[in-house]
Amino acid sequence: MASPGALRRTWRESSLTSSWPETTEWWTSGVDAVSDALTRKGGDVRAAGEALGRQRAEAGVYLDETRADVRVAARAASLRAVPTAELVDAVTVGWVNRILDDLFAAPCIDPLTELVPVQYLSTRIGELWAEARLLNEPVQNTHTLVIVKAAPVRHPIERETHMITIQMALRSAFRGGETLARMGRTTAAALSLRATERLHPSLAVLRAELGIAMDERRLPLTRFWLESVPRDPEALAALLRDLAV
Repeated sequence: MASPGALRRTWRESSLTSSWPETTEWWTSGVDAVSDALTRKGGDVRAAGEALGRQRAEAGVYLDETRADVRVAARAASLRAVPTAELVDAVTVGWVNRILDDLFAAPCIDPLTELVPVQYLSTRIGELWAEARLLNEPVQNTHTLVIVKAAPVRHPIERETHMITIQMALRSAFRGGETLARMGRTTAAALSLRATERLHPSLAVLRAELGIAMDERRLPLTRFWLESVPRDPEALAALLRDLAV
């Protein structure tokens, strides 16, 4: 029987040349756990597979890619049909459970500001990535993020009042089903179509509404800009970190 290290190397080489997305880091501690479980007598394949599935979901790897990857491991370990099915089932359970953790950890909409949380926005962008694969057209060509950021204030009630004002301005400007999300304490975003005939009129309304709010409703200095939709989960995570402050 091969050693865990030898299996891991064969698995990695095969995955990187076949099923694995180029923009995503392949190794995690779950890879080591699966390699150990497949090469040691009595190894707990189910627990290792579930751990790996959770890590793949956290990294933004799609379920079909996750399942294809562990099938590569099963072939490298010369598993028979039943153990292979057990491993694939285990990573599926882990992946789904991790997604459900996020689903139930946050509401779909903030009842105070009526903006969706970043988890919802991330899901929507993931759907656009999947659509882009089918259409063979980058999301950056079809959609954009309109970021709105107000100057910070200390008092939490005042800050939330300002976010409600920003939400009202966004909702006045974007009426066509765009996703409106809260990105940080004083930052919100609209995920909008990039087509100029849709985007430019909306930006004009947003500019006017924010100007009125700053003049008449004590909204602090607020600016907005366009941000390209990230190309992959890592870029999305970096953008969300930057906007969360």
